[in-house]
Amino acid sequence: MKNQDYDTLIKKAVNDFWETRKVQKGVLAGKQLDSFIALLRKVAKESGVPNECIHEKNGHVPGYFRATKEWDMVITTPKGNLAAAIELKSQVGSYGNNLNNRVEESIGSAEDFWTAFREKSFTSTQTPWLGYFIVVGDDETSRHPVKVNNPLFSARREFDGASYLDRYTILCQRLILEHKYNAVALLATADKAHYRSLAESISVISFLQSFKGYLSGIKDEF
Repeated sequence: MKNQDYDTLIKKAVNDFWETRKVQKGVLAGKQLDSFIALLRKVAKESGVPNECIHEKNGHVPGYFRATKEWDMVITTPKGNLAAAIELKSQVGSYGNNLNNRVEESIGSAEDFWTAFREKSFTSTQTPWLGYFIVVGDDETSRHPVKVNNPLFSARREFDGASYLDRYTILCQRLILEHKYNAVALLATADKAHYRSLAESISVISFLQSFKGYLSGIKDEF
């Protein structure tokens, strides 16, 4: 699948995201992200992964600090080894209340996963691929600079005057830099007709290429 094919499917997923939000307000974000999961499934299948190895429900992977963690997509090999796991999230509105939660969730889930892998809590023939995919609203509130609360200590300089979208960008880039995830995608969208990437390293295209490249490299296991 070429980049232009990805673009067509991403546009459809963005449209479906907003349509689902409009029709099913208050529904868990997982339903809103179904078309993005379908896109990931298509990439996996084109990389040689059979349907029975792609798990979109009950994708529980053993943890280290907790018993299990349910990932939004898990790929196993026919022999039952873990190949990949992906978390999908969205955030539109209430940025101040939820950004820190997303930071803690993303770091905590990755730390739990890699520690469990180190301690052989699940079987894997090689280091599995871990992905984090988040859709964030692109609106006046998310683009506006946010004041940093510094009552005792000064925050890092890059957070001064940074908007919520800037903070999400910093988070996603550093999740890769610090090897928490193999790939991270941050997609900012204003409505069903408009979306954008905030940095090439965390674009949806880069995410899909990394995912496809990894699966293609282990195709003999399928």
